[in-house]
Amino acid sequence: MLFKMSCFLCQPCFNHTPCISIEDHDLSKSISIYDWKKRIRNLFIHVQIEWSTKYELLMDDIYEFYHMNIPFHNHTHAYDVLQLGIFLLLKCKPLFKKITFDTTFTFCLALLCHDIDHQGRTNSDLEKNGSFVDLECDLIDDSESLHSYCSLTSHNEKHHLSTACRLFKKHNVEYNKSLFATLVAHTDLLRHQTFLENLENKNTKNISIEDQLIVLIKLADIGHILRPWKVHMHFVNAMNRERTDPLSTLDLPYDTINFNATFVYPILLRLKQMNFVLYTKLCAKYEKNMQKWKDIRDFVISNQAPNH
Repeated sequence: MLFKMSCFLCQPCFNHTPCISIEDHDLSKSISIYDWKKRIRNLFIHVQIEWSTKYELLMDDIYEFYHMNIPFHNHTHAYDVLQLGIFLLLKCKPLFKKITFDTTFTFCLALLCHDIDHQGRTNSDLEKNGSFVDLECDLIDDSESLHSYCSLTSHNEKHHLSTACRLFKKHNVEYNKSLFATLVAHTDLLRHQTFLENLENKNTKNISIEDQLIVLIKLADIGHILRPWKVHMHFVNAMNRERTDPLSTLDLPYDTINFNATFVYPILLRLKQMNFVLYTKLCAKYEKNMQKWKDIRDFVISNQAPNH
C-alpha cells in the first residue's frame, strides 16, 4: 500500500544486499539494461521498496528514454544520482524517522527521472535557438500541468517532468506529484542561489523535509566530485563532450574548480546542519579531488608558453 507510514530508513537491509558506499560505484563503462535494472532493484531494497512487475516495465521505459548517444545525461548519470541520493538519505536517516513510503518512493523517482529524455542541450542552448517550444508543447495529462513548479527558462526540467509523468501514468504508478515536480524543478542550477538564500532565512529547526530532500537531490545530481577520482573524471569528461563548444584541456581545470566552488560546496555546506559527521567525511573527499584539480591547473599554468 503506497501511503502507509513506516520508518523505512531504519529497517535493516536484506543480508545478501551489500551496504551502499560512495566508494564502490564505478560506472565508467556502459552497462546493459539487465545490469542497470539489477542495480536499481538492489537500491530499492535499501529503502524497503518492494520490487514488482510494474516497476520492471517502468524501468525498461526509463532506460530507453536515457539516450546512449548523449555523453553525460544518459542512464549512467541517472543511476549515479539515484545511488548517491539513496546513500545520502540513509546516512541522514535520523532526520527522516517519520518519512512516509510515498515520500521515499517519490524521492527515488525524482533521482532517477530528473534528466529523463535529455537531448544534450542546456536551457541556455534551447533558449538561444528557440527549440524549447518543441519540448514544452506537451502537457503531462489532460487536467494538470506541473510545469508551473519550474522557472520560465527551465525548459529541460519541464520536459523531464512531462516525459516522466506520462510514463508513470502509462504504468499506473502512484507518487506524490507535487513533491516530484518540486524536486525535479530544483535541479535547474539557475535556481541554486535563490534556494540557498531562502534556506539561510529559515530557522534551522524549521527546515522542512521537502527542503532537506531538495538539498540531497541537488548534491546527488552534481556531487560526483565526492566519488573516487576515476569515476569523477569520467563524468567531467563526459559532460565536456556534451557541451556545444567543449573546453580545451587548458580551460577544463579552471571551469571544474569554479563549478564545484560555486555550486557543489555551498550545497555540501547545507549538509553540515543535517549530519555533521557525514559532512566532514564528504568534505575530505571533496578537498582531495579539488586539490588534484588545483595541481592540474598549476601544472597547466607552469607549462604554458609565455605568450599564451
